[in-house]
Amino acid sequence: MSYNVVLQFFKKILETDKFKEKFISGEIHTITSSKRIKSILKSKKLKHIEFLVSRPNPDIFGDLVDETISEYLEDQKAKNMTLTLTAQDGEYLDLNDNTEKLGVAAAENGEVKAIIENSNNRTEEISTKKFPLNYPQIFSKSVTIKNRLIMVAEKLLPKNKISR
Repeated sequence: MSYNVVLQFFKKILETDKFKEKFISGEIHTITSSKRIKSILKSKKLKHIEFLVSRPNPDIFGDLVDETISEYLEDQKAKNMTLTLTAQDGEYLDLNDNTEKLGVAAAENGEVKAIIENSNNRTEEISTKKFPLNYPQIFSKSVTIKNRLIMVAEKLLPKNKISR
Protein backbone atom coordinates (compact mmCIF):
# COMPACT_ATOMS: atom_id res chain seq x y z
CA MET A 1 0.00 0.00 0.00
CA SER A 2 1.31 3.42 -0.84
CA TYR A 3 0.70 6.39 1.40
CA ASN A 4 -1.70 7.71 -1.26
CA VAL A 5 -3.89 4.62 -0.84
CA VAL A 6 -4.01 5.14 2.92
CA LEU A 7 -4.70 8.85 2.45
CA GLN A 8 -7.61 8.12 0.12
CA PHE A 9 -8.92 5.52 2.58
CA PHE A 10 -9.07 8.08 5.39
CA LYS A 11 -10.54 10.76 3.12
CA LYS A 12 -13.41 8.37 2.37
CA ILE A 13 -13.96 7.87 6.10
CA LEU A 14 -14.16 11.63 6.64
CA GLU A 15 -16.84 11.89 3.97
CA THR A 16 -19.16 9.27 5.47
CA ASP A 17 -22.46 10.29 7.07
CA LYS A 18 -21.59 8.31 10.20
CA PHE A 19 -18.38 10.32 10.68
CA LYS A 20 -20.17 13.63 10.03
CA GLU A 21 -22.84 12.74 12.60
CA LYS A 22 -20.27 12.05 15.31
CA PHE A 23 -17.64 14.73 14.52
CA ILE A 24 -17.80 18.30 13.26
CA SER A 25 -14.74 17.92 11.07
CA GLY A 26 -11.53 16.00 10.60
CA GLU A 27 -8.13 16.56 9.04
CA ILE A 28 -5.61 14.22 7.50
CA HIS A 29 -1.88 14.87 7.64
CA THR A 30 0.73 12.55 6.24
CA ILE A 31 3.74 12.07 8.47
CA THR A 32 6.80 13.57 6.82
CA SER A 33 10.11 11.81 6.57
CA SER A 34 12.04 13.14 9.58
CA LYS A 35 15.32 13.09 7.62
CA ARG A 36 13.81 15.28 4.90
CA ILE A 37 12.33 17.87 7.27
CA LYS A 38 15.60 18.06 9.21
CA SER A 39 17.57 18.60 5.99
CA ILE A 40 15.22 21.48 5.07
CA LEU A 41 15.51 23.05 8.53
CA LYS A 42 19.32 22.70 8.60
CA SER A 43 19.85 24.03 5.07
CA LYS A 44 22.60 26.65 4.89
CA LYS A 45 20.87 28.33 1.92
CA LEU A 46 17.38 28.72 3.34
CA LYS A 47 15.81 31.94 2.03
CA HIS A 48 12.20 31.58 3.22
CA ILE A 49 10.23 29.16 5.37
CA GLU A 50 6.55 28.91 6.20
CA PHE A 51 5.12 26.69 8.92
CA LEU A 52 1.42 25.83 8.57
CA VAL A 53 0.51 24.21 11.88
CA SER A 54 -2.82 22.57 12.66
CA ARG A 55 -3.65 21.72 16.24
CA PRO A 56 -1.59 18.59 17.04
CA ASN A 57 -3.32 15.36 18.00
CA PRO A 58 -2.07 14.75 21.57
CA ASP A 59 -3.39 11.19 21.47
CA ILE A 60 -0.69 10.18 19.03
CA PHE A 61 2.61 11.85 19.91
CA GLY A 62 1.96 13.90 23.03
CA ASP A 63 5.40 15.45 23.35
CA LEU A 64 6.07 18.82 24.99
CA VAL A 65 6.22 20.78 21.72
CA ASP A 66 2.89 19.35 20.53
CA GLU A 67 1.31 20.03 23.94
CA THR A 68 2.58 23.62 23.94
CA ILE A 69 1.29 24.29 20.42
CA SER A 70 -2.02 22.63 21.21
CA GLU A 71 -2.47 24.76 24.37
CA TYR A 72 -1.41 27.93 22.52
CA LEU A 73 -4.01 27.36 19.81
CA GLU A 74 -6.70 26.22 22.25
CA ASP A 75 -6.26 29.28 24.49
CA GLN A 76 -7.03 31.46 21.49
CA LYS A 77 -9.74 29.22 20.02
CA ALA A 78 -7.53 28.82 16.94
CA LYS A 79 -7.55 25.83 14.64
CA ASN A 80 -4.37 26.65 12.69
CA MET A 81 -1.32 28.87 12.91
CA THR A 82 1.04 30.11 10.19
CA LEU A 83 4.55 31.37 10.88
CA THR A 84 6.63 32.80 8.05
CA LEU A 85 10.31 33.70 8.18
CA THR A 86 12.08 35.42 5.29
CA ALA A 87 15.83 36.02 5.22
CA GLN A 88 17.22 39.55 5.15
CA ASP A 89 18.43 40.75 1.75
CA GLY A 90 21.66 38.97 0.81
CA GLU A 91 21.41 36.63 3.83
CA TYR A 92 20.14 33.13 4.63
CA LEU A 93 18.00 32.06 7.55
CA ASP A 94 19.75 30.53 10.55
CA LEU A 95 16.98 28.79 12.50
CA ASN A 96 17.37 28.32 16.24
CA ASP A 97 16.51 25.11 18.11
CA ASN A 98 12.98 26.22 19.07
CA THR A 99 12.14 27.13 15.47
CA GLU A 100 13.46 23.75 14.31
CA LYS A 101 11.23 22.00 16.88
CA LEU A 102 8.28 24.02 15.59
CA GLY A 103 9.22 22.93 12.07
CA VAL A 104 9.15 19.25 13.03
CA ALA A 105 5.76 19.73 14.74
CA ALA A 106 4.47 21.58 11.65
CA ALA A 107 5.65 18.76 9.39
CA GLU A 108 3.76 16.24 11.55
CA ASN A 109 0.63 18.39 11.95
CA GLY A 110 0.41 20.48 8.81
CA GLU A 111 3.01 21.48 6.28
CA VAL A 112 6.35 23.21 5.94
CA LYS A 113 7.06 25.18 2.78
CA ALA A 114 10.54 26.48 2.08
CA ILE A 115 12.49 28.33 -0.56
CA ILE A 116 16.09 27.21 -0.80
CA GLU A 117 18.86 28.37 -3.08
CA ASN A 118 20.22 25.33 -4.94
CA SER A 119 23.75 24.66 -6.20
CA ASN A 120 22.98 26.59 -9.43
CA ASN A 121 22.13 29.71 -7.36
CA ARG A 122 18.48 29.37 -8.31
CA THR A 123 15.69 29.20 -5.81
CA GLU A 124 13.48 26.17 -5.53
CA GLU A 125 10.29 25.71 -3.56
CA ILE A 126 10.01 22.67 -1.32
CA SER A 127 6.97 21.38 0.55
CA THR A 128 6.93 18.57 3.09
CA LYS A 129 3.72 17.31 1.48
CA LYS A 130 6.00 15.95 -1.25
CA PHE A 131 8.02 13.88 1.25
CA PRO A 132 5.72 11.54 3.16
CA LEU A 133 7.21 8.92 5.42
CA ASN A 134 7.45 5.74 3.41
CA TYR A 135 7.45 2.63 5.48
CA PRO A 136 7.46 -0.32 3.08
CA GLN A 137 5.67 -3.33 4.47
CA ILE A 138 4.83 -6.59 2.72
CA PHE A 139 1.70 -8.44 3.80
CA SER A 140 0.25 -11.76 2.75
CA LYS A 141 -2.95 -11.49 0.75
CA SER A 142 -4.92 -12.99 3.63
CA VAL A 143 -4.33 -9.94 5.88
CA THR A 144 -7.24 -7.50 5.72
CA ILE A 145 -6.70 -3.81 4.99
CA LYS A 146 -7.84 -2.94 8.52
CA ASN A 147 -5.26 -5.31 10.03
CA ARG A 148 -2.56 -3.97 7.68
CA LEU A 149 -3.22 -0.45 8.92
CA ILE A 150 -3.14 -1.59 12.54
CA MET A 151 0.14 -3.48 12.03
CA VAL A 152 1.83 -0.44 10.44
CA ALA A 153 0.44 1.88 13.14
CA GLU A 154 1.85 -0.39 15.84
CA LYS A 155 5.32 -0.05 14.33
CA LEU A 156 5.14 3.74 13.87
CA LEU A 157 3.31 4.91 17.00
CA PRO A 158 3.84 4.32 20.70
CA LYS A 159 1.94 1.18 21.73
CA ASN A 160 0.05 2.89 24.55
CA LYS A 161 -1.44 5.39 22.06
CA ILE A 162 -3.22 2.87 19.80
CA SER A 163 -6.77 1.87 20.51
CA ARG A 164 -8.49 -0.77 18.42
